[in-house]
Amino acid sequence: MNDLWNAPYLKIDQPSSALTYEISDGQGAPLGRGTQAAGPEPRKFGGRLFGSGVSDERVVVQIAALDGVPRIYVDRAPGSPIAIVAPDGTVLGRFQKNMAAEAASFLQGAQQQEVGSRTLQSHYRILDGADRPVCDIAWEEVEIRRGWTLDTSTDQAGDVTYGQRPSTGGRYCTITDMAGTQIARMDLNLDAVHQTVKDGYYLQINYQLPEPLRSLVIATPIAYDMTRDL
Repeated sequence: MNDLWNAPYLKIDQPSSALTYEISDGQGAPLGRGTQAAGPEPRKFGGRLFGSGVSDERVVVQIAALDGVPRIYVDRAPGSPIAIVAPDGTVLGRFQKNMAAEAASFLQGAQQQEVGSRTLQSHYRILDGADRPVCDIAWEEVEIRRGWTLDTSTDQAGDVTYGQRPSTGGRYCTITDMAGTQIARMDLNLDAVHQTVKDGYYLQINYQLPEPLRSLVIATPIAYDMTRDL
């Protein structure tokens, strides 16, 4: 029987603007839940479009299994990497931008811009409790087209259709150890695009990871989400 700490596949959905996350396995069976444990609640309407209203505040989300006992805390403080913390207060690791890799991606994309488009790639890094790198996270490259127009029209059924899109990609990321071996992959949940949930992620863990690495990987979708929405 799968539980939060041995399931190879996790689905993490954020049903609303509140910092609440439903965690299930590949068959939809509940495995756990993430709930806000500290900090002001985000605005009901806001998020990436208008701002959550808590971007300058410390916010903590606790991750619990079905028994309701907290197992991990995801602690986001302004100006600091997101900390992944055990219930006893031990810092298991941190989640942060990989600025060196992002700078290299930016420079590469700038060189490509002359040919009509450029690519950008988001990079993050997981550190252990001693701030040593243990994982790199690389999102699929996003191609940004130059001179695009977002055309809309209405088909015979009355539905709005869209023409050329400004960019493609950025739908998944790979999580690799420092030797370059992929240990997990995270995909965006396309249900979120159709607004059945606010945000959603699929996390596939390639094999059973030792602790605290598995806890750090399990916390990654929520840590990433908190960098996007707050």
